[in-house]
Amino acid sequence: MLKKSSYLISRFFAATASSLYGFAIIWWIQFKTSSSTIVGLVNAGFDLTAALSIFYGPLIDKHSFKQTALGAIFLQAFWLFLLFFSMFLPNYFLILNCILAILISICDEFYSPADRAILKQSVKLNVDLTNMIAKISFIDQSVNFFGIALAGILLKFISSNYIILICAFLSLLSGGLLFNSLKKVHLSIHKQIKRQNYFSEILIGYHYIKKEHFLSRYFFSSILFSFVEPALIVFLPYTAEKLGSASYLSFFYMSFFLGFIVGVIICKYLKTTSKNVGLIWILSIIPLLFLINNSNWLIFCFLISIFGTLTGIHNILGESLMQITSTEDILGRVMTTIRTANSLGSPIGSVVAGIILDKFNQNILLVICCIFIFLGGINIIIKK
Repeated sequence: MLKKSSYLISRFFAATASSLYGFAIIWWIQFKTSSSTIVGLVNAGFDLTAALSIFYGPLIDKHSFKQTALGAIFLQAFWLFLLFFSMFLPNYFLILNCILAILISICDEFYSPADRAILKQSVKLNVDLTNMIAKISFIDQSVNFFGIALAGILLKFISSNYIILICAFLSLLSGGLLFNSLKKVHLSIHKQIKRQNYFSEILIGYHYIKKEHFLSRYFFSSILFSFVEPALIVFLPYTAEKLGSASYLSFFYMSFFLGFIVGVIICKYLKTTSKNVGLIWILSIIPLLFLINNSNWLIFCFLISIFGTLTGIHNILGESLMQITSTEDILGRVMTTIRTANSLGSPIGSVVAGIILDKFNQNILLVICCIFIFLGGINIIIKK
């Protein structure tokens, strides 16, 4: 039986570590190099691990979701400790830091689908599943919000290196609590499935997605959105550096996560339909359009929060529909295939965004992002 209190506390520490780490590593690279192009290249390396998620699916489905989640989070803590020590090395060891950061990212690609699959096996009713995803997303994004605020405060007193060390200890603690919460939980391993060779199993999730109307539409739209998200990640530290302080980057991230939390609350009152997912998807271009030629950081934060609200709504509704329309035996492969779609354009998006910001201006980048989002939303709304 799942120990809910221990499980939720574990998620609290894991999310805190994730938010602190994401902020610290991006700012450390931006501050160390002062180049959006390099930040884009490094972010592309991170995103490439997510783009390869389709290759992790068979391994996740083959083993217990419980074992996968625990193994991934403990290994992530180990890599974080190594990253902390490597950050004290001379500048020409930057490539080593990036490799360790990529290994940390790979661990998360195993942990996240396994953790979501545990929910699928534990919650049977579709309505309850949507509510559970919304509640957990609320917890995660609330922690992200305060984690980013904490990161901004910590950077006033300590360097990014020691924030990474804090993340390592938090991940280790999260793993211990997760082990305790799942100690009496026995999740099934799908041994009844006839195993094919590894590369054939990789494509099973994709073939399943092609047969289901919403998943096939969502898959293609996710590819389009995968160019947008990394571009905005590169755009935020670029804007913060222009304003002259890491505090602004903290404000931007907090604004997004606060908006995301509002989106989580709102989605509870919306029907889980593909039409709602597509409409909210399209509406999210409005705050980005108002960012064009904007130089006021307060207005910038407000618009980012609106974008976060709309993103939170279509993310949760989309994930709920994805789990509802997938069977348990291939859920890991479906989720990692969608994850690959979500990240397929990320490496290119990161690099191109960095070049556009260094060579041209932010308005061109924002217009391109709006076009991709609009096309993705229209694609989801289209029905047979």
